[in-house]
Amino acid sequence: HQAVALTLPCDAFVIVLDDEDHGEYHAVYFFDKGERFPPRRLPRDKGLSGEVMSSGKTLVIDDIAETPVQAAHFGSRESVRSILAVPLRRGDRVTGMLSTQSYQPRVFGESQRVLLETITAQLSSALDNAHLYQQTQARINELETLHIISTSLRTIQTTNEALSILLDNTLAALETDTGAILLYDSPSNELHDVVARGWYVEFSKAPIKVGEGVIGTVFATGEPYYSAEFIRDSLLHASTRSGIPSGWGGVCLPIRTSTETIGVMFVSMQLPRQINSQQIRLLESLVDMAGAALHRMRLHNETARRAGEFASLYETSKVLSAEYDLDSLLKVIVNRTKEMLHASTSGMYLYHADSQELVLMMDTSVTIPIGSRLRLGEGVAGRVAESRLP
Repeated sequence: HQAVALTLPCDAFVIVLDDEDHGEYHAVYFFDKGERFPPRRLPRDKGLSGEVMSSGKTLVIDDIAETPVQAAHFGSRESVRSILAVPLRRGDRVTGMLSTQSYQPRVFGESQRVLLETITAQLSSALDNAHLYQQTQARINELETLHIISTSLRTIQTTNEALSILLDNTLAALETDTGAILLYDSPSNELHDVVARGWYVEFSKAPIKVGEGVIGTVFATGEPYYSAEFIRDSLLHASTRSGIPSGWGGVCLPIRTSTETIGVMFVSMQLPRQINSQQIRLLESLVDMAGAALHRMRLHNETARRAGEFASLYETSKVLSAEYDLDSLLKVIVNRTKEMLHASTSGMYLYHADSQELVLMMDTSVTIPIGSRLRLGEGVAGRVAESRLP
């Protein structure tokens, strides 16, 4: 801006960059009559920016009042008259636009065009170098985050601790504070949060049905979903709209193992910041890591459970082999069954062929008296005995 202002008429000055990740233009620098204005988003392929960036050619407007081109208005209510706009390039690709503007008509000629194109070429080179540097730094940060999380998850065996570490490091890497990880519960066909941060904590007690809202839809489809602003998103469930703050967008991604979708990661970021393609790539790597870690922990827990069962069965068989009294045998079987299944109570009926009844021989509770009788087909135990099915 300073270089242009020293050499060209420059009442107003604009730099617009193409934001391909979100399908729009980002006006990163606005200056008008001695005052700088906040950046803002512009619709793609519209107005002055769309004209210059789609054509890839310098545009000279002698008097805006005599042309159909619509320039985005900012700053002073007074309209500029003359415009000189030049495309920014990265190699053969147009990446933005630089424009100097005047409140006087017909102030830009051939010499001004050549001068601004020269300045723009130098700016394009500097922006290209900055972009490459940012990409390199982002990749380094991405690898560091993946390494930290991967190292931490190797030694953790509990789901809650693993997902807390995963979410906290993810939010730190994206420099935001709101997110959640939810896992699928097959008996209820719902998603329940395991860990939540930021404003999402307010929703953390309510389960989400599969196919309902943003999170339920992502789980059902198995596809990531990006929202520019959740509160305005048509997919948002009506019951949650009142609790979501305005000005927050983000992304929701499915967590998968090699065979199934098991949960969802939700990350939100406050506008004007938006999640870019590099951050999406990091999140995709992290949900893959989460799926692998959860699968490993489930296998570990299943192996530990089965080992415990086999040990209990072995100990039970040893005890039973030393017992010859029926009541003692039944007591061992009932108590060991209760322990192995972590049940609240356990009991055993035996069938008496003479009376064709079931007699309660042993029970760990005191609610049903020992010796109580059931006919075949009566109650749960009677129906099981009659059908000979669990």
